[in-house]
Amino acid sequence: MKRITALLCAALMCISVLVSCSGGTKNAAMSVKDSGSVSINFLYLLTSIHKSMYSELVNAYGGDWDYEVSAEKGTTFSDMIYDMTVRSARSSLICEYLHDKVYSLPISDEQKKNIDGQIDSLVAKYGSKQKLEEALSVYSADISSLRRYLELSVKQADLYTCFYRDDGECPIPQSEIRDYFKDNYSIVTHIYFNIGSKQKEDGTYVSFTEDEIARIREKATDIYNRILAGEDFYELRTDYSEDVYEEYYYPNGFFVTNDTTFPTEFTKAALDMKVGEYRMVESSGSGGRGIHIMYRLPMDADLYNTDANVYNTIKNLLEADDFEERIAEYADLVTENQDIIAQLNVRVVPEYAID
Repeated sequence: MKRITALLCAALMCISVLVSCSGGTKNAAMSVKDSGSVSINFLYLLTSIHKSMYSELVNAYGGDWDYEVSAEKGTTFSDMIYDMTVRSARSSLICEYLHDKVYSLPISDEQKKNIDGQIDSLVAKYGSKQKLEEALSVYSADISSLRRYLELSVKQADLYTCFYRDDGECPIPQSEIRDYFKDNYSIVTHIYFNIGSKQKEDGTYVSFTEDEIARIREKATDIYNRILAGEDFYELRTDYSEDVYEEYYYPNGFFVTNDTTFPTEFTKAALDMKVGEYRMVESSGSGGRGIHIMYRLPMDADLYNTDANVYNTIKNLLEADDFEERIAEYADLVTENQDIIAQLNVRVVPEYAID
């Protein structure tokens, strides 16, 4: 766990004690009338959780939270986390309002028991409630704000399920999923040559030598030129492709969009190519190195639901966007105490590391 200076830690603990003791909606950082509220302690805890989510990215920039993500706007990583925390807290309160007041969703006894169990597990880990409170105070938080975070998380998840389960309140139309597939995906197939590693007789793997790779490249180039000269792509694919998975897992071709499913070079080519175009590219990555003679197929939007992973990816993405839009409609319900929110200092709280 990262350490902050004793002075900063003491300052945060003072804030935590002050706000915890004051209590009431009047002293809340955010609140919804006749519903719930969150304290500055909660905002600090939420900040530390968000920082832990982005710490790997920030570490790639030297661990500098003041690094400007957008030089044009002067926005730093700290600014990004601050905005994210405020938006997330606001969204949590709206979700609670909808959960409790609009859809009258209960928190089950099992869910309550699970929250109690998580708290009890941490108390046992740290030895006592007092020691857990001391550990949480590093984040200017306490057991009460941690419990509040867990309760709001359950309510938000329940509301999401209420909206988007099979018989939910706000199902995404199949036509929208189909249109998204049509507008954002390319369909390609390929003839594949492995240039990463080969298996020896004893079962171990060894990298190809540069001479071997050169010969494979020469072979791939020859086949590519034969395709351009008019030979049948599919016959050559049957004769030469080393991809043993495509026919079984991707019978309709590879559905490619701008994500990390396929190697970067493969993805870029698939999205750049015109329908009917052939292109030869080399790729590298965790799946190994290879040469692809790619062929872009016509878009067939009716294939949108033939690959479960692609279908669920699109559906989840559209659900998340729809959920965010629905929550935003209730933004005016939230009252924000800017004097209290202004106490939030992203730079001084470490990444959350209590589990």
